[in-house]
Amino acid sequence: MTRQKMDSWLHIMLMCGPLIVSLQVTDGSRLPRSRYDKNQLLNTNIHQLQLHYSTNGAEWVGRSVFTPFLDQLSSRGSCTCQSMMLEGMLNIYEEVFTDMLNKSEKKELKNSVKDIMTEVKKLRHKYREEHKLWRDLQDIHLTKVKNGTIQGAALNEFLMVFNRAYTEKH
Repeated sequence: MTRQKMDSWLHIMLMCGPLIVSLQVTDGSRLPRSRYDKNQLLNTNIHQLQLHYSTNGAEWVGRSVFTPFLDQLSSRGSCTCQSMMLEGMLNIYEEVFTDMLNKSEKKELKNSVKDIMTEVKKLRHKYREEHKLWRDLQDIHLTKVKNGTIQGAALNEFLMVFNRAYTEKH
């Protein structure tokens, strides 16, 4: 690089450096933070909430909301969105055919429905991981989010869940 180009870069840095620093320390618009800075901010904010809600005591040890589900993630096969949808559809078909069977009066119709149901059940058996995941999702959905004990336990395990979710998508 020539001396003149280096001087112009130095000049730009000297002019823009203070502006960049001032943008980082104001509460206004911020430049993107590094992953480490984001983690530090999350850790600080969660710690403040834990102090405010007094969730650091011994009575909170062992209380969890989502940790049991996190532990199961590693042991699961690779359930895809498509297989989850197919399992859900097969579940509905099983319910539809069960209702048809219960309403049928003709023997040949009952036999046809029974044969179909046998095949659906065999196929659904291959989707047992997806079925288990579906039940777990329903359990998560039923979490009583307005319950203080649930909130405290969820707060204490938030960083673990957040980091796992972040890692999965980055």
